Amino acid sequence: MSVCELISCVDTAWLRMDRPNNLMQIVGVLMFDGQLDEAILRESLLHTVRVQPRFGQKACLEGGEYYWRTDPDFDLDLHLKRAIRRGKLKVIVAHPRKTELMRYDAPHLQYTPGSEVLLLNALLAAAASARDEKKSDAAKTAGKVSDKQLREAAGVTPEAVAAAASLLANAKSALILYGPMVARGAQGKAVTAGLTNLALYTGHYERLAYLGTDANSQGCRDMGVLPNRLPGHVAIDDEVARPLLEQMWGATLPAAPGKTYNQMLDTAGGEIKALFVMGADPASERPEWAAKLDNLEFLVVQELMLTETAQRADVVLPGLSWAEQDGTFTNLERRVQRAPKALGNPHSKAAPDWMILSHLATHFDVQWPFSAARAVTQEITVANPIYSGMTWERIGDQGQQWFVADAPYTRPEPVYQVVAQPELPPVDGGLRLVNSPALYDGGNMFGLTTQMAGMGFGTHAALHPLDVERLGLAPEDTVQVRNEHGSISLAVKIEPAVKPGTVWIPASLAGAPVGALLNGGLEIVSVEK
Repeated sequence: MSVCELISCVDTAWLRMDRPNNLMQIVGVLMFDGQLDEAILRESLLHTVRVQPRFGQKACLEGGEYYWRTDPDFDLDLHLKRAIRRGKLKVIVAHPRKTELMRYDAPHLQYTPGSEVLLLNALLAAAASARDEKKSDAAKTAGKVSDKQLREAAGVTPEAVAAAASLLANAKSALILYGPMVARGAQGKAVTAGLTNLALYTGHYERLAYLGTDANSQGCRDMGVLPNRLPGHVAIDDEVARPLLEQMWGATLPAAPGKTYNQMLDTAGGEIKALFVMGADPASERPEWAAKLDNLEFLVVQELMLTETAQRADVVLPGLSWAEQDGTFTNLERRVQRAPKALGNPHSKAAPDWMILSHLATHFDVQWPFSAARAVTQEITVANPIYSGMTWERIGDQGQQWFVADAPYTRPEPVYQVVAQPELPPVDGGLRLVNSPALYDGGNMFGLTTQMAGMGFGTHAALHPLDVERLGLAPEDTVQVRNEHGSISLAVKIEPAVKPGTVWIPASLAGAPVGALLNGGLEIVSVEK
């Protein structure tokens, strides 16, 4: 199949002719920005909240008295603030940077990056102490955490830890959320185990939930967009599900796990010869990945915007936004919600994602029986056991939830696991890097929307006033932030919310990808003029 034949799959496409190759060489697909390794992905997908009501409504917020937050998510803020102001919610925030939610009257744990396991063990021990169960299995699992360790290694006070633990231990229905900032890297599995220990002992394990950074990331995991899973979180080597899916799809499924997002990009241009990228922009995340994409024999990008990755592509297949097509979103409480088409452009040459993929399939002599997005939804209910019985009509305006009780294999019985705090690397005059999302990040939506163009965070490195003074810097000074992995040039921004000894660089800064400094672990950087 030639590149020109590929273009005929949709009405129009952008084409770069300097690297014509055969589409059959595509061996990797990037569908969403999930950057956790396989083990962490497995742990994270187990943690979906088990409340039945719609998230943000009474039983989750008003019934959920305490809320542990480890990574910012902006869609939830209004619900949280409303419940807090009504006196029906207390929020415990654990984050190296002071977030907006820290202004409310509740324990704030502004810990030192990398000390998450120590902090979680301390909370578990303090919760056991609050219940006067110092000889319990939980207390033995937590071990001994001294006040000196908390102050010097974790950077938090024993009093704040005790207050937070007491709230969690005495809460009737706490919601514990954690995000990719603490679940990724070498410590990710230990942090996830520590969170499980704490939620299990305090009685809130059913409401321990992983909070992905992207809309519908739960839905992606439900569909099997993971290297070691089939639809419905079924293991890839499952002897019952595999034959059924192979018969339905008329194809042989791989028996071995595939590669994660990072693994595909790390081997791009080498082991992986070609990529089909959807809904991700890896070229903007790390310069190393951008260079590897240039070494591919063939790159296809299916996108709404002509992103940095799309600009490197041999073929760009123009897709539609979520507002221009029918679809569904699955939130973190596993509620499937309809997203009906809201607008359209009769002159557009773009196409819905499902239609583009369906047209591509015809060029491989495969006829998919889809005439609309609802037909895809219908097949999902057959191929995916946890979505069985759902229809577009049944989902309705309120959504429809799949229940863990109907698929107990998705959430095995938890057990206590002893986890030890790894030794923190020496700082040696540098700063610990904190990287987390910013609502106004200056990305594509901001850059292309005139009314919002000036609202982005900008290419800044945020430092505490004490560090700015210690390093002899001034606001808006241009500095090089570097470590052994790379270097980026940023302007200094003084921000008291940043913990002393750290530098906060938001993700997705245009032209200055913080990914240049990341290697999956705790990073120490230097900041110099």
